[in-house]
Amino acid sequence: MARITQVQKLENQKHYDEIVLNLFLAEGHEALTYARIAQEIGISLTTLQGYYSSTRAIRSVLHKHMLSVVVESLDFSSEQGFIQSWQNALDDAQFRYVIKLMFFHASQVNSPEEFNISSDGEFRKKMFESFGTDSVRILETVVGRSMFYLTNFKQH
Repeated sequence: MARITQVQKLENQKHYDEIVLNLFLAEGHEALTYARIAQEIGISLTTLQGYYSSTRAIRSVLHKHMLSVVVESLDFSSEQGFIQSWQNALDDAQFRYVIKLMFFHASQVNSPEEFNISSDGEFRKKMFESFGTDSVRILETVVGRSMFYLTNFKQH
């Protein structure tokens, strides 16, 4: 079997990362199995594992894109605008996929320090600039509402 050059491997990695991202944006993180990704790319499972050594490596491709999906959907001009824009964004499949992945990540860690998908604090910074010390309270509100929304909780 012919070996590929480092340049070709990097080009392949970029192309595969794009396919992983597109699959996530179209179907959510549940679609990101080795078998499904290998099928989408058209390579063997063994070859795919050479590019992504774990499912965590697959999901790490998404992190830099998750923040933009969230931030672009939100109105940071006021607390009410932010909350309303978050609720409206939950009707968008890609936003929901990001929130579901965030909940999944949070369920997989042993301590809060291990959970950081904030892209080097950019979201945290934007929240603090917009809402100051109310940021945590506002996020608790929207994250709680997200959980209810995603679990189809309805008040009777």
